[in-house]
Amino acid sequence: MFFSLGCATALPIDSIEISAISVRGNLGRVRVYAKNVHLKTFDDALPPVDVSERYGHYSANDANVADLMDAEAWGEPAYDEEHRPSYDELVALKLNAPITLRVGEKVQVYVHTDARSDKGLVYDDERDVLGRPKCDGVLQIYPGYAHLSHEPFGKAAPWYAEDETMVSSLRKDRRFVGMVSYGVRWMLWQPEREIHARFPSEFQEVVRTMLRGMRDPGSILSVLDENVMMYTLNKYVGWEWFGRTLKAREYPPFAESSGSPRVDVVLEALFLEHVKEGNEQPPYDDTHSMEFVATAMVRTIVSRSPELRMMLHGCTLRHRVEALLHMLRSCYEKVVQAKSDRKTQGSQIVGIKQKYLLPEYNAQAIANDLDTVRNVTNIICTHVSHLEGWRPDVRSNTHRMSPDEHKSDETDLSTVQEVLEDHIRSLRMPLKSFMNMNSPRPYGDVFDDLDDDDDDFDDDDDEDDWEADEGDWIDYTSTE
Repeated sequence: MFFSLGCATALPIDSIEISAISVRGNLGRVRVYAKNVHLKTFDDALPPVDVSERYGHYSANDANVADLMDAEAWGEPAYDEEHRPSYDELVALKLNAPITLRVGEKVQVYVHTDARSDKGLVYDDERDVLGRPKCDGVLQIYPGYAHLSHEPFGKAAPWYAEDETMVSSLRKDRRFVGMVSYGVRWMLWQPEREIHARFPSEFQEVVRTMLRGMRDPGSILSVLDENVMMYTLNKYVGWEWFGRTLKAREYPPFAESSGSPRVDVVLEALFLEHVKEGNEQPPYDDTHSMEFVATAMVRTIVSRSPELRMMLHGCTLRHRVEALLHMLRSCYEKVVQAKSDRKTQGSQIVGIKQKYLLPEYNAQAIANDLDTVRNVTNIICTHVSHLEGWRPDVRSNTHRMSPDEHKSDETDLSTVQEVLEDHIRSLRMPLKSFMNMNSPRPYGDVFDDLDDDDDDFDDDDDEDDWEADEGDWIDYTSTE
């Protein structure tokens, strides 16, 4: 299983140390590799998107596949031991040396078993178009690829022959099932602006009060030596002693346009249809409504990915409507979930009562996140090219279609609304019902028509793509 681990948190944490990864399955000889610890930012260039997969096969020249299968780049395993089969109980793989991640960093992880079947390691399907990570407030576990070969970095699944030009051993959109054990190294307070700002507002106020008192001859604090006070605050005062009110972080704003007028007009039609109630005028100025935020998220995701924007711009109007509706529904689910969690009192994640401080609960953070953009691009581009019948070797030419090559009415709102209404009728339910996360999904999970028929080892019962199963999660331990 190839997947990534990240450390993103509003807490004043210096770093985390991942000491073990627990898994279950047929096992056998189990190896764990780790590579490419790097800083994750919103300003990074979008990595190559994964659109070469065709029914469980990849081109050996695919950039994503080449990165995963480069054995030399992964180096020596961080763990290599034999294990008996364990389908129900998790087996801890204690790493030779801990993986250290500072706040904002990510690392690629590869867990491999030499079992000669696809039952070597339990994993789960990824059911979220946005590909959001599992998160406990500190550690994020991102979806990745299942690897079905009994050989490390092997290119063929057990039921396919070796082919130098193709890779058949990878299955995208899969989730790690197990447990990650890690320790936290808390940040020590220092009289530096950036570090001071990471601490709760109550801690900051205590520091300011003590500094003022030391400079006031009438205060008893004036007898303190400044170096003694600084040393005490640095070494002996915990970050949460005075309160846990953390400042909400700022994220890049929503994009005002997707970059494609054809996409923008479809999003406008979807928004108007979603907020429509009887004959009332839609709330154009309600910029805080869940419908508006979800639409802005889709617009921003499209604007961040040239590949996705050109794919949606060049496809037929009906397929554009269908793809954007899928994206809008996923974004709307996240907005509804985040709003529900804001109202939940006493909900605590590793010391954070306000879940919305986490990137996973912030609409701007989700829409601008490169992992989200990449995952949406992978799924939507593959789906649209499949519907359009575009082969990978000619799809790039289709992307270069000029606006004149399509009918000009594709940017006409009334025309788009007609196509949208016809598509909604095919759903056999109102749009509001379709957008309800508890309603049945006419499309199945995520585009079932692209699923391969292989008997992958997918027996995890997690039906919720936002929270994890009990027992298949993160073991949180703290180290001084």
